[in-house]
Amino acid sequence: MKLVALVLLLSALPSLTLTEAVRSFSQACPSFFMLSPRNQNACIVPTIFKGRRFKKICQRWNDDYRFATVYDTERGIPVYSAYTLTQRVETVRTEQWKIEPQ
Repeated sequence: MKLVALVLLLSALPSLTLTEAVRSFSQACPSFFMLSPRNQNACIVPTIFKGRRFKKICQRWNDDYRFATVYDTERGIPVYSAYTLTQRVETVRTEQWKIEPQ
């Protein structure tokens, strides 16, 4: 019973993770892609498959973009995700969990 109450309480909390479908990765979240050698103000975005089933998604955490994902809506799977790896010298666990609404 306590577990059910805890799950209901956690599901009622607003999520800090925001997902937005975008028209263009180069406009919404270009920092995950390589800069063009010809034009340093433009980024090179990988080929996106044609059709309505593939959606471009930029995911934010605390108003900071963390992932750029191409999502297949028919199969319900991500095709690929891009992110920037920042390596720390030592690993530190935080008490704050990152929960994505389902």
